[in-house]
Amino acid sequence: MVACKKNTNKVECTALSTSTTTEPKGSKFVDSWVHDSSPLDIDLDNVTPIILPPLIWLESETIPLKMSIRNIGTTFNVDAEYSGPRPSLNGSILQYPYEFSSFHFHWGTKQDNGSEHRTMGKCSPMEIHLVFYNISYSNTSEAFNAKDGKLILTYMCKV
Repeated sequence: MVACKKNTNKVECTALSTSTTTEPKGSKFVDSWVHDSSPLDIDLDNVTPIILPPLIWLESETIPLKMSIRNIGTTFNVDAEYSGPRPSLNGSILQYPYEFSSFHFHWGTKQDNGSEHRTMGKCSPMEIHLVFYNISYSNTSEAFNAKDGKLILTYMCKV
């Protein structure tokens, strides 16, 4: 398993590499444990590294035409509107491109809580989700109701 650390001012984000992921020992397919498994608790002692082709980011520097922030009670969601192509992900094991939809945060009041997911039973103080949808569906509602319709990149943060 490869953990990538990205330092940005005082926030250190940790994410699984896009080219390396893990699966539980004995599992045949990566998606056999990812779908409908939220929240995840990644047990680093019980994973097997697997090498995947990298994800390809397209239009990642495109500036949104408009952004809106919605307070949904426990977090806030940031939606973006674009006048042209949206940022998207392709490559790796994805069968279709996934276009950017929104991002949101999970955070807590202490350093040891806040994230939705855990590593070795421990939370991070904050977690960022970048939400993408499968463009083979006619709209985001249809995509988000399908098993392969949503892709979420998760960044665990230390502050």
